[in-house]
Amino acid sequence: MGEALQEREQKLNRIRSLAAHQEKMNALGVMSASLAHEVGNPLASVGMLLLTLSGYVLSFSWLFYPYKSMR
Repeated sequence: MGEALQEREQKLNRIRSLAAHQEKMNALGVMSASLAHEVGNPLASVGMLLLTLSGYVLSFSWLFYPYKSMR
């Protein structure tokens, strides 16, 4: 009976260890996804602002053609 109890305790310890490891991996995955999101957000915003700015520059570039021809 003592041996069976010892085996059961070892199995329970392995299961607890595995559950703790899975929790750590889950937390690491959530943290990584959050970090990637926070890094990606500003980069996407800067990209959209640059795209919008280039559109404005192109749409107002006709204003500068008369000055170019005067040179």
